Amino acid sequence: MVWLKNKRIILVVLAIVVLVLLFLIRTKSRFEAQVAQNGLIRGDATLAETVNKDTDLDGVLDWEERLWGTDPTKSDTNDDGTPDSVEITKLKETRGATTNLDGGEEESLSQTDRFSRELFSTVVALNQAGEIDQATTEKITSSLSEKIKNVEQKRVFLISEIKTTGDNSSAAFNKYITQIADIYKKHPAGESVIEILAEFVNDGANVNPDALLKLGSVVEQTSLVLEELARMSVPSEIGPLHLELLNALQKLKENISDIQLYDADPIIAMGAVSQYEANTETLDEVLVKLGNKVREKLNN
Repeated sequence: MVWLKNKRIILVVLAIVVLVLLFLIRTKSRFEAQVAQNGLIRGDATLAETVNKDTDLDGVLDWEERLWGTDPTKSDTNDDGTPDSVEITKLKETRGATTNLDGGEEESLSQTDRFSRELFSTVVALNQAGEIDQATTEKITSSLSEKIKNVEQKRVFLISEIKTTGDNSSAAFNKYITQIADIYKKHPAGESVIEILAEFVNDGANVNPDALLKLGSVVEQTSLVLEELARMSVPSEIGPLHLELLNALQKLKENISDIQLYDADPIIAMGAVSQYEANTETLDEVLVKLGNKVREKLNN
């Protein structure tokens, strides 16, 4: 069977990154020896030849074979009668991450697939150019870290979508804050994300992926709150702050959704976990600004 499963996913991806970076830290000759030994570079192969290499001719490129844990020199890694290409295709279809195994130009890769291929390509290119040194290694490490952290927000609310009213009286502000409180009462939060993540981490040695299924209810509750916040009327003086609230909550919702991709796209999931604290802090900051603005209005 293909090895990319449950608790091993993140460990496998991290292992790929760590091993490559360890190779980079060593001397160029040692790096070439290690990589050649693993069948990644042969002779004076060009970057394109190396990246597009399919040693066992099973339709799955060598770099991708290593991502899924199959042997790039054997078309049926575990000798069970089912080709690696078939097993990988079925697994991808199940997880929504597909790629063209027939050599076509069109492909739909998960972020983990792209991350691994780009990392591999970068390492090979630097090796061929003779530019592997400590400084380069640090730059790659920094770049990879930023790549994992920087996930673009999919849905961004615009100020034109906010239903503002010209009534900026204290009564209007009081009504606004009461509406928000009522919305949260109507859609109460269940188990916290932190509690769910703690259950997921388990004892650190054996994670519990099923715990992440609970995040679905958190995403659903946040979506319902967002829908009602987007529909409500807002005093024009706090329209910009209400917009900040919507976008901060939307970003957090997408963040939590991405954590659920642990099984299908571990790079996205790892990035989401690393961003969660910052996104919750952003939401808290917006709520504080909003609360201060309302209090200021009501005290005047």
